Order: sequence, then structure tokens, then C-alpha cells
Amino acid sequence: MTEQKASKGSRYRPRVTFDYTYEGGSYTSTNVYPGELPREFGNEDEARAQLADDGPGDTVTAYVPPDSPGEAFLKHTTTGKPFLAIGAAS
Repeated sequence: MTEQKASKGSRYRPRVTFDYTYEGGSYTSTNVYPGELPREFGNEDEARAQLADDGPGDTVTAYVPPDSPGEAFLKHTTTGKPFLAIGAAS
């Protein structure tokens, strides 16, 4: 688990590293969820619960984006964070 200090208190993120093969290639990923924004939890128990069913050495399903095979993730959900678009008008 990693703890992230924030102005509203501590936030926790589940941490994992897993190895997988996809179309003949070998990869390692640390992504629990898809996307670049991390999913954070208010306490350590909530963060640990995200991976409670899986332990070291277990065989699990990894979701592999075909166009980015090095970016596999374990939980097929969104981060719950809002989409942020930045643009400039002329």
C-alpha cells in the first residue's frame, strides 16, 4: 500500500506488480485500474480490500489494451475521477 498525503488527510492506493504474456511478449505491470489517474481510498483497509481475493503467486486475469500491451490492469473499472480537458480558444 502507498500512502499519499493530501490536504484532506491521508489517501491510500493499492500496490501490485504482476508479470504476464500477451501475443508472445512478456510484460510487467503495476496497474490495478485502467487509465493514468490513480484510484485512492480513505483508509488502508479499503485499499487492501481491492486486492483481497488475490495473493502472491496466484493466477489472475489481466486486461490488456491491444494497442498498449505494456499497460495491462487487473480491475476492469474506471477511476471515478472526473475527466479533465484543457484547451485554448482563439
